[in-house]
Amino acid sequence: NLFVVPLDDRRQWYRYHRLFADVLRAHLEDEQGSEIPELHARASEWYEQHGERFEATRHALAGGDVERTAQLVEAALPELRRARLEMQLRAWVEPLPDEVVRRRPVLSVCFAGALLASGELAGVEDRLDDAERRMDGSQGSTPGDEGELRRVPGQIAMYRAALAQVRGDVPATVEHAQRAFE
Repeated sequence: NLFVVPLDDRRQWYRYHRLFADVLRAHLEDEQGSEIPELHARASEWYEQHGERFEATRHALAGGDVERTAQLVEAALPELRRARLEMQLRAWVEPLPDEVVRRRPVLSVCFAGALLASGELAGVEDRLDDAERRMDGSQGSTPGDEGELRRVPGQIAMYRAALAQVRGDVPATVEHAQRAFE
């Protein structure tokens, strides 16, 4: 038990002690650094197959696979919303290239919501505009889960109402809230 730490009471799952893991990671980078993205990709796939979406996403992001990261984040959105994990959503979306987020309306609108939830208004309107443009179909196909895509117009209206409320624009707040309600 010098180099491993048990993760469960039945002692079926272990992880390397943090210092030992750091040493192994350093050796890997020195000896086989070019294989690291592929190892992250394999780890991401394994975690996803075993129902560990958060770890799968972490490895996809660490491996630089931005499309897979975006897909995994979108798949995790219902869970992230239920658990109110806006900061986790931001941590996964902020490193992604802007064009990846912009072409995914579900991701754009949920990122706008995460920004609003943390009190950061900069960028919210741009993300809502991106999502709206993609939903209009004016910029090609819209990747994402159909159920989540159906929610996007209501979410856009709801977040626009919240933004208007923060700005003190009562008529716009009512207008957007009514649209969200419809």
